[in-house]
Amino acid sequence: MAKSDNFFEINGKIGKLVFYKRNGKNFVKENKGGFAHDNVKNNPNVKATRTSFGALSSFASKLRKALTPYIQHQKDPNFYHILQSFLKQIIDQQYNKNLTDFINDPNRFATVHHQNLNKNNKIQLLHAYYNSTTQEVIIQQHHIAYLLKLHPKSVLACRVGFCNLYSQEVITTTPPLIYFLEENKTRTITDKIKLALPKPTDQPNAVVFISIVVIDSPTEHANTKDAYKSMGACFIPTQETDRLK
Repeated sequence: MAKSDNFFEINGKIGKLVFYKRNGKNFVKENKGGFAHDNVKNNPNVKATRTSFGALSSFASKLRKALTPYIQHQKDPNFYHILQSFLKQIIDQQYNKNLTDFINDPNRFATVHHQNLNKNNKIQLLHAYYNSTTQEVIIQQHHIAYLLKLHPKSVLACRVGFCNLYSQEVITTTPPLIYFLEENKTRTITDKIKLALPKPTDQPNAVVFISIVVIDSPTEHANTKDAYKSMGACFIPTQETDRLK
C-alpha cells in the first residue's frame, strides 16, 4: 500500500491499481484480484451474514437511542461502535449468532454487568448493584467520596433507571437526576448510598442502567456538555439481598 497525491481525486480500480481514500488521505494499492463481485454478493453465506449484521446494527442503534437520556454528557464518539461490539460478541458466543434468542433471554446482559460503555472512562462502578427486595440501587460510599475528592470543585450527577427489550424494541424509564455533593466526601468506607428505584410492575425482565458524570455545577451546567470532565456508564446486576457489608 502506498500513499497517493491523487491530484484528480480518483477512486476505484484502474488496471492493476486501486485508488481509495481513508481518513481524508488518498492511497493506492495493487489489485490482486479476489472473488468476483456478483459471486460474493449472491453467496448464501454472505447474504446470511449481511442480514444478521444489519439486524444487529439496527438493534444497537435503537439501544443507543434509548440510552441517550442517561448519556447526554457522553463525549466518546465510539460509544455506538463499542455497544455494537459488545452485543455482537455476546450474541455470537452465547446465542449462536441469534439476535432473537438474545432478546428473549431475561439474563441477556449478565456478561456485561459493570462493563463500561465509554472508551475514555475514568469512573468505575464495579460494586454498584440493584437490590430487588428493597428496590434500591446500592453504591459504595467511599467510591463516590474518592471521585469528589479527586474533583474538589465539582459535583457528580447520576442518572439511573430501567432498560427492557420487547421484540426488537428498546424501552427505558425516564432517569431521575441525582447529585452527589460535598457532604458525600466525609462518610466512612462502610457507608452505602441507597437510591430508591421502584421497578415497573409490567417489566419483570428490565435491567438497571446507571451513569455518573463529573460536572462543574448542579445548577449552571447540568444539561450542557461543556461542563463534562469524566463519565461512567454501565448495566448493573440485580441481587435479592444486601451484599455490601
